[in-house]
Amino acid sequence: MPVMQRFLIRFRGVFAALAILCVIGSSVAGPGAWKAAAIIEPGTHSLSGHVSLGNTDRAAGAGEVTVTATEYPVGSYTPISVTTDANGDYVFPALVRWSFVVSFHDTVSTEFTDLYWRNTLPNTSYGTFDLVDLQTSDAVGISVTLPSPAALTGTVSLGTTDTKAAAGEASVTYQRYTISDSSPESSPILVTANGAFSFPSMPPGMYRLFAKYLGTGGFQDQVFATTFVFMGSTNQAQPSIVLRPTFVIDGHVHIGSVTSPAGAGEVTVSLDQYARDRSTWDTVKTTTTDAAGGYSFQGLSDQMYRLEFTASSGHGLIPFTDYFAGQLSWTTASLLDHDVTLDPAHSLSGHVALGAAGVPAAAGSVEVSYWPIGPMPFPRSVMVDAQGDFTTPETRLGTYALHFSYVGTGNFVNQYWPQDLTQTPTSFVTVGSHDLTGLNITLPAGNGIAGRVTHNGSAVANAMVYADQVNAARAVISERSTLTDDTGAYKFQQLSVGDYEVTFVAPVATYANQGWFDVPAYYHPDLVNLGPSTAVTGIDADLHTAGVVTGTVTGAGLSATDFSTGLITVTPWVFDSDSNAWVDTGDDFPVLSDRTYRVDGLAADTYKLNFNYAGPLSRSILTPEIVVTEGAVITRNAVLPNPYSLAHDFTGDGIPDVLATTPRGALYVYPGNGSGSWKAPSLIGSGWNGMTSLVPVGDFDGDGFPDILGRTSGGALYLYSGDGNKGWLSARLVGSGWNGMSAILSAGDFNGDGNQDVLGRTVAGALYLYAGDGHGGWSSTSLVGNGWQGMTAILSPGDFDGDGHSDVIARAANGNLYLYPGDGHGGWGATKLIGSGWNGMSAILSVGDFDGDGTADVLGRTVAGALYLYRGDGHGGWGAVSQIGSGWAGFATIS
Repeated sequence: MPVMQRFLIRFRGVFAALAILCVIGSSVAGPGAWKAAAIIEPGTHSLSGHVSLGNTDRAAGAGEVTVTATEYPVGSYTPISVTTDANGDYVFPALVRWSFVVSFHDTVSTEFTDLYWRNTLPNTSYGTFDLVDLQTSDAVGISVTLPSPAALTGTVSLGTTDTKAAAGEASVTYQRYTISDSSPESSPILVTANGAFSFPSMPPGMYRLFAKYLGTGGFQDQVFATTFVFMGSTNQAQPSIVLRPTFVIDGHVHIGSVTSPAGAGEVTVSLDQYARDRSTWDTVKTTTTDAAGGYSFQGLSDQMYRLEFTASSGHGLIPFTDYFAGQLSWTTASLLDHDVTLDPAHSLSGHVALGAAGVPAAAGSVEVSYWPIGPMPFPRSVMVDAQGDFTTPETRLGTYALHFSYVGTGNFVNQYWPQDLTQTPTSFVTVGSHDLTGLNITLPAGNGIAGRVTHNGSAVANAMVYADQVNAARAVISERSTLTDDTGAYKFQQLSVGDYEVTFVAPVATYANQGWFDVPAYYHPDLVNLGPSTAVTGIDADLHTAGVVTGTVTGAGLSATDFSTGLITVTPWVFDSDSNAWVDTGDDFPVLSDRTYRVDGLAADTYKLNFNYAGPLSRSILTPEIVVTEGAVITRNAVLPNPYSLAHDFTGDGIPDVLATTPRGALYVYPGNGSGSWKAPSLIGSGWNGMTSLVPVGDFDGDGFPDILGRTSGGALYLYSGDGNKGWLSARLVGSGWNGMSAILSAGDFNGDGNQDVLGRTVAGALYLYAGDGHGGWSSTSLVGNGWQGMTAILSPGDFDGDGHSDVIARAANGNLYLYPGDGHGGWGATKLIGSGWNGMSAILSVGDFDGDGTADVLGRTVAGALYLYRGDGHGGWGAVSQIGSGWAGFATIS
């Protein structure tokens, strides 16, 4: 049987041979009983070497250096460590046959520097190293010398002219980084003549340097990029730290025009710096204009800034925030002569009257909101005075929308200026070079809707009532809502003339929501028409007792986590007579961690329930019609289909199908009926005898329909994208050279990335995973096994053992049938013998859950053409076996 590398690394300890004893029993299916057992022997190799210390190559002492071997990719399994002996030697006597990263750490004096093999300095991540390969033989001579300390020296320069700092004009500190952490920042040292600095006796490694300017010439502190000191005192870095000059922002402030500068102290200028760690602006400096309107900020570092200009009180000027582009850097340098002009303040003013009589609005009874039309429309508002008048302060030039909201005790309709009752403004006012007056408006008397909500005549408090104004097409123009009081009463005021839909939402799921008059809330209710000065009462609702549908949800490959994390939901659908289709009500109910669900609050009606799984390889199922009467409690259990079954659904009915080709190239689809039998077959293509392999691959291109791959005799691989209705889109070439493969099969989502993958076996028996990219192409290729040339049939049934991962089944030449469980990450679990005597089958295939019980099944064709269904039990074993066809010997391929 084949031996796969990722299977081997699961076995640890002393790595003795592992024997899998296969016991004959009634749970083993197949034409014959089991006749053999499978033996798996991982095997080990050793790794050894020598460790020297420092420039003198002194051998490490006993326990002085810890050597760690970590399987690669890093993080797969627990690293293994040994220490040096008295001669500086070390040995790992029995490591699994795999690749390793080997690291060396001075655990006694910590004077010498950690290394990876071979002689690679440590980094804060596993960036560069050489692997030690134990897959074919022992590894010897994996030896290193841990380097001695060295001096870290360098210079500090000032500005772009590379002028060296004077003695004492700057200080330098450092932090040292190792594989896993960093040291605290060191004490500072002062630079000497020509900006020189030196840290003696530093262990080779990775350092970060910090330079601080101490002089008076205007230079920024600087964090130097990470630098290295390499092995030996003669091979070290010579970092040169350049302190950048500080920057200046200055300019002038003008009032109204560039010919009118601000006076001394007339405008306050604030400098705000952007704090990236908090995503906020902090004011760091403030100044005022001088007698010429000038302002200046000096000594600035590379940061992002903004300026705020605020006129002192009594000057009638508008505060102004200036977001200038970018941040100060080498390219922008200082921001000089940054001049701004502050606009004189203008105003909007007018009068608000109420009703047909035109009575002036009382003080504070109307709020006037105004906001500029543009990218940052920050609204402001004022209240009317005792005469119904309003005036906006400090209004900048621009175009504005005005909204008038009545907040008094009467009943008047809110609107936009000039007489606009819509939810969004359609008319605007423009402030030019002078104040804008005469913005007068009359708010019309409001209309009303009132009623009461009960249940069997008793008041229902806290029910939510919606009054939505709609147009002729029943599109919502405006929305209003309110709650019923303790008597069940509600009232809407300030409604404009028009048609309204009134709906009632129950405060508890015991009652069904409804619309007026007595219709389920998800249908259009009867309209309530409001004319001028109309108050409509008696818009009542007596809420019915709600119906409930409850049950349990099961499905192959669904884990406890899928249920506990809310990935599975239930949505009721109703029949919409307007569109003549079943539609989503918009109410989603969760399937709970105990796999139960409860859909409540249902009005008496006919429903379908849509069960949806939103995890990898999503799936859903829509139930038959469910008639719910008032107060009924109905139980409906659901089985979510195996996603691998949907990958074989070529007719779009949610049930897996079988494709078969004749020797002359005719392609037939045999639709499954969902219970282990067939619907009528149909011819869906011709000329397919040019294909040497035909592989259903599920939704390979991400369009929602299952696809197939076809390989020509020349090795070209074509993708035939399904249209979901027994047809195909134009073929697309997705590969060449595939005639080197003796078997090609769909692997489902074998690596756990949510996309469909393909497995290919070479003539030599190497098994490769071709990971799909979800768009009809490939993302990567990897070797996942060797020795598969002894298998006479290979197929993927999807999740055969119920662990949520795609698996592989293979038949050996002696007729034994083996299950190779996938681990969900492109590797394997423990192999299991699941049958014998299968060499009597001329074809073995799987289309997923063929009988509709939620578990993956297998189909087998005998040489005589009889087709059998071997039902999976969902745990890697078998249920009942039944013959489901005959005469299948005439087909060249079945898939």
